[in-house]
Amino acid sequence: MKIDVSIDISPEEIRRLYGVPDLSTLHTNIVSKLQQAVEKNDVSSLGGLVGPMAAAGLKSVEDYNKLLWSLFNPLKKKEKETE
Repeated sequence: MKIDVSIDISPEEIRRLYGVPDLSTLHTNIVSKLQQAVEKNDVSSLGGLVGPMAAAGLKSVEDYNKLLWSLFNPLKKKEKETE
C-alpha cells in the first residue's frame, strides 16, 4: 500500500506555522546598505558590514576543524598505546 500526501504551502505560510520571525525587512536593509557602499566605493563601511559576517564564517570553519581533530586524536592515542 502506498499513500502520497501533497501539501501546497508557501514559504511565508511555513514561516508563520513554525513561528519563525520575518527577517525580510532586515535583509532589505542590509542589501540596500551594501548597495550604497558599493555605489560610493566606500570600503570602510562595506568592510564594517561584511567583516563580522566573514569573521563568523571563519570561526565556524575553525570550530569544525577542531571538532574533527578532537575526533581523530583519541584514535592516535590508541595507536600509540598499542605499539
